[in-house]
Amino acid sequence: MNIRIYRVFLSLFLAGLVSTGVKAQINLDSTYKISELEVMLKDAQISRNKENLAAVYYLMAQFEAENFDNSANAFKNYGNSREYYNILKDSLMVSKIDKAIGIEYLQSGYYQESLQAFNKALTYFTKVNDLKNITYINYYISQLYRDKVDPEMELKYLNKSIQLNKTLKDSSLMVEFLIHKIGSYETLNELDSAEMVAIQTVELSSKMKHRESMSRSLFHLGDINVKRGNLDRALKYLKDSEEFVSLKPFNTHRRTLYEKTSEVYELKKDYKNAYIYSKKYSELNDSILNKNRIESQNKFAVYYKVDEKEEDNKKLELDVETVEEKNKQQRNAMYILTAGLVMLLALLYYIINFYRQKIRAEEIINGQKQEISGQKIRELEDNIKISSMQSMIEGQEIERERISKDLHDSLGGLLSTIKLQFDSVQSKVDNIGDLKEYNSANKMLDTAVNEVRSISQNLQPGALTELGLIAALNDLFNRFDDETYPDIDFQHYSIPERIPTMVSLSIYRVIQELLHNAIKHAQANEILIQINTEEDELVIQFEDDGVGYDPENLTRKGMGLENIQSRINYLKGQLTTESSDGNGTSTLIHVRYK
Repeated sequence: MNIRIYRVFLSLFLAGLVSTGVKAQINLDSTYKISELEVMLKDAQISRNKENLAAVYYLMAQFEAENFDNSANAFKNYGNSREYYNILKDSLMVSKIDKAIGIEYLQSGYYQESLQAFNKALTYFTKVNDLKNITYINYYISQLYRDKVDPEMELKYLNKSIQLNKTLKDSSLMVEFLIHKIGSYETLNELDSAEMVAIQTVELSSKMKHRESMSRSLFHLGDINVKRGNLDRALKYLKDSEEFVSLKPFNTHRRTLYEKTSEVYELKKDYKNAYIYSKKYSELNDSILNKNRIESQNKFAVYYKVDEKEEDNKKLELDVETVEEKNKQQRNAMYILTAGLVMLLALLYYIINFYRQKIRAEEIINGQKQEISGQKIRELEDNIKISSMQSMIEGQEIERERISKDLHDSLGGLLSTIKLQFDSVQSKVDNIGDLKEYNSANKMLDTAVNEVRSISQNLQPGALTELGLIAALNDLFNRFDDETYPDIDFQHYSIPERIPTMVSLSIYRVIQELLHNAIKHAQANEILIQINTEEDELVIQFEDDGVGYDPENLTRKGMGLENIQSRINYLKGQLTTESSDGNGTSTLIHVRYK
């Protein structure tokens, strides 16, 4: 009984001391125990001090959120604090609480409520131009959309945070933002963008000499290459990441790195190394889980005050540890010289290792820069090739048009005049039609007129410009409407009336060349040609039942196949050919007509 009275008296005495401090001032940046906060709250309630009530409720909410993950009590205390700060018309603290409530809602999975709280805070901080809080809130909103698996909105707010941070010039914060941006791009499967940001983060981390962010950036480069199927390059980046990873206990990033490395080795069928990293992952994962379990138990015990005896034991253990510590200090005096030497060697090793890693980081950055430069050069070469191809094809068509007109207007007109002269002679001279030589010359003249007309139409089909692509193709197929030629089945569906001239002309030339190959080389009996539309593309299917060929074993491509491929490249389309000996040929073409 006497001991209990003593404890009550001691508690009241301590409460009085703490209460006196509360009346003076409560520092929102200080750290208090939960027992101190409870005493401070009682004192503020008794004195009805609104400033202290607002401050204590705020501190209790923070304590609950940080130490016990108790969202219910945190929300309750934040709400009480916000009411008092509203009464006090302290808009800054109200907005800070809105931000804190938004974070709590986010961690609890209430995304709509979280977004509302963040927007309230953002309105005030934007009004007073509080750049730091604006930056953080945009970052928290990006995390909200990450949890909702909306990578596009996540990227939008993340880019806002990055843009705002350029004014703050907080390099550590910028690295954190960029690392999350890499993850967003990976979620969107925009691997090229993810790789560019990862390279940028490697450079920034190297300048900052920030090993952990360097390791995380290199890890992302490895993960990107795993998704691309470049396992050797992925493994190289993961090994580089391991060089920079922190060896502190319970490092979750190191756990993820071990898991990913084991996965890559398994994909490469290197099961020995896959097992080594799998074992590292399991050991570290068990340590982390055990640590989390112990922390949860400790928090539970502290929060519900169910372990007072254990607290007494801990005090006794601290006394024992103090004695042991003194003994250790005495023993350690014997090793001072040895420890100094070890520290000197460790410092020397650190310096050598630092410069070695710096050189390694520069090699990685230079390699990435060379790779990007090579990619840009290849893109420039491709653009030059396409431009040259466009000029060549357009030049060919202009020359074809000129030759066609010359044949039609000059030679065609001359032959037509000669034909008229022949007919005039026949009407004026009796019995001239009985002459074998005259009839032979007349037939040869008819053949020459038809041949000139056919060549002129092949060079520049008039129906194409006057009536459109479908009419021109029908005219082309009608020339082969004869028993000596294969049966041609032409089908078309929903073809636009207006197609750009160079597009329709190129498609006409491609089908003309395919038809020529099927008749001349494939010895086909039946030919099927289908044209339809899919969104903004024309889809052309050309099939024949000819002798076929093996595309892989062609010793030399003919001019016809090269011309077809050139025109498809000019149209930036796709061409797929399937054929084999004795089984005919099927050609599928996709080109955009808009």
